[in-house]
Amino acid sequence: MEAFTGSFIFVYIYICLAVLAKVCDADTESMDMKSNENVNLTTNSWNVQFYPPEIQNLPKSNHQIVYYNSSQMVTLPYGTMTHKWTLQLSSTDTKIINFDDTDPTHWNVRDSESKLLRVTQTFSSAGVVGQFTVSGIRLGFATINIQIWIQNATEKNTTVSDEVLAWQQEYKVSVTRTKRPVDTAFDCSIAVVALLNIFGVGCVTKFANLKNHIKHPGAVAIGFCCQFIVMPVLAFGLARIFQMDNEMGLGLLYTAAIPGGGFGYLLVMTIMDGDRTLCLAMNCLNTLVVIVTAPLWMLALGHFFSIPPQPTDPLLNMEIWLAAMVIPYASGVILKQFKPGAAESILNWLIKPLLLLVTILFSTLGIYINNYMFEEIIATAMVASALLPFLGFLLGGFVAILARQKKDNVKTIAVETAISNCLITIVSLRFSLSQPSGDIAATIPMWVILFTPATSVCMFLGRKIKHCIWSYCEKRLEHQEMLRTEFLLRRGVENSTNTTELSTTESMNLKSRQNNASTRSRQDSFVPDRNSKSPLLQADQQQVTVL
Repeated sequence: MEAFTGSFIFVYIYICLAVLAKVCDADTESMDMKSNENVNLTTNSWNVQFYPPEIQNLPKSNHQIVYYNSSQMVTLPYGTMTHKWTLQLSSTDTKIINFDDTDPTHWNVRDSESKLLRVTQTFSSAGVVGQFTVSGIRLGFATINIQIWIQNATEKNTTVSDEVLAWQQEYKVSVTRTKRPVDTAFDCSIAVVALLNIFGVGCVTKFANLKNHIKHPGAVAIGFCCQFIVMPVLAFGLARIFQMDNEMGLGLLYTAAIPGGGFGYLLVMTIMDGDRTLCLAMNCLNTLVVIVTAPLWMLALGHFFSIPPQPTDPLLNMEIWLAAMVIPYASGVILKQFKPGAAESILNWLIKPLLLLVTILFSTLGIYINNYMFEEIIATAMVASALLPFLGFLLGGFVAILARQKKDNVKTIAVETAISNCLITIVSLRFSLSQPSGDIAATIPMWVILFTPATSVCMFLGRKIKHCIWSYCEKRLEHQEMLRTEFLLRRGVENSTNTTELSTTESMNLKSRQNNASTRSRQDSFVPDRNSKSPLLQADQQQVTVL
């Protein structure tokens, strides 16, 4: 009974509180409706049209005039004598676009620092027509926030009330660079060079040399984890830490998700002096596995970098370009297996000179063609592009050391972890994404290409400096050892001379002592003994005794 009574009281209190809360909410809503009566009236009563509705593919350094026409769709409230409205333009993307007043007498408020334009006019039944100009500064996407603020003054109260926001809309603008025939030629040449590079890697790969790594795949498995797990996570972390733009962050993730390319083999063979067979085994695995791993990383982390809708599926285009690498690689491997002489000739007389020529052209003409990357890059994005190969090298070597790999394997895994196939990444981004997303994203692998040799050169210079220091130390030690040996030799000669002189003196002294001894012995033989008596002395003594 007591439990029933307690439950009834609890339910009764709950119902009372619910009714009281409902009444309070109703009062609050009614007060809000009364206070915002003018706002609701004006917010839904404006019609503003723009021509063009949005600006797409505005060429960089060009401008576009935007026309607008505004009108009110309902009758003004009773008692309204004047009805003034203000059109305001503002944008936070002032590094990408700049908007200005076409007619300086039309816009009465201009703020160059905050990029704010305001025009105040008296509304009429015919509406208001105006225009403003948008200029492209750098590649990217921008938004112009357009707002209409109104003021009302009545007969009873002639003071102007506070402005009320009546209407707002976002105006989209995209700035691109003018597409030239030389740009298309550059993109196609980069694609050809990337495929030739993969073919060259296949021409130096023999399965007979990979048997050891097939039987003992520990080093290859460590390299696989570093390339396909550590590097994409590292790129995603760098993009988040440095707060990169969506397009640049996506480009950094693309670059890290596509390793290999053949440049690592060149470094292992020349500068790092690592295990060549391990390097070729890792390149073989990369070419076959990247077709699956790269799209998976894009599906897992790519949605964090939102980009505008694309006309084609970027993942499908990525799959096409990654699958295209298998054909020249397999052709090179087959040619090396059955015609090693022909593969060696093609590699030495065709691919190597061509790659050298392309490297020179890319370092000169390629930079001139893509000079926009020096204007569009941000300092934080540049630092992230430089840290990607550098930290990849350190992490790859650290993981290999933890796995207790030998010295040659550590160097090879570190180099292959740091190297990305930037050429195929540039081609995939530019042919998969629409503009300006493709150009902005492609700036990251271009900077990685420039910073990767810098990292290798630093490693090479470090090795040279280390070698010079060791050589200097060894020469100093050899010089000190030579001086010590010379000192000991001189000391030995002096000791031997002193010993010879000492032995000569001692021998002379010994001989003199021997001569003196023999002389004394001869003298002692002629001197009579006092105790012994001669026969003459005994005869004299006897005569004396007789007498």
